[in-house]
Parts: sequence; C-alpha cells; structure tokens
Amino acid sequence: MLEGGCDTDFSVSVANSMAQVSISKRLYTILKGLSDTEQKLFIYSVVNTLTESPEIKSVQLLVEGKRV
Repeated sequence: MLEGGCDTDFSVSVANSMAQVSISKRLYTILKGLSDTEQKLFIYSVVNTLTESPEIKSVQLLVEGKRV
C-alpha cells in the first residue's frame, strides 16, 4: 500500500476471463507524477501478477470505473 493509502485506492473484479482494476483518482494522480519507466513498471506489475492466475486472460485498468 502507498504511504497514507488505504485499501480503497483500488479494486479488482473478474468477469469473462478479464480482470478490471479500478484505481482511485488519488492513486492516478500519484502515478501521473512518476516517470514513464515507473508508470510502465506499475502497469507491468499489476498485469503480470493478475495474469499468473489461469482464469485471467486480460486486464483492463480504469480510474474510478472509467476509461481514461
């Protein structure tokens, strides 16, 4: 978890072999402040971790449930 963060900074749901990860505006703002490499590492880490599960074939990242 992020310093000062809580478990409401993101949520994950799975349907039809796709995991939807919805992050909070707070987390999105923090990520925008990172370098391109750090942002890519964050995304890779989330996608790689979730797709280790055999029932997850794809991952969609959202901000508060909406595409950005």
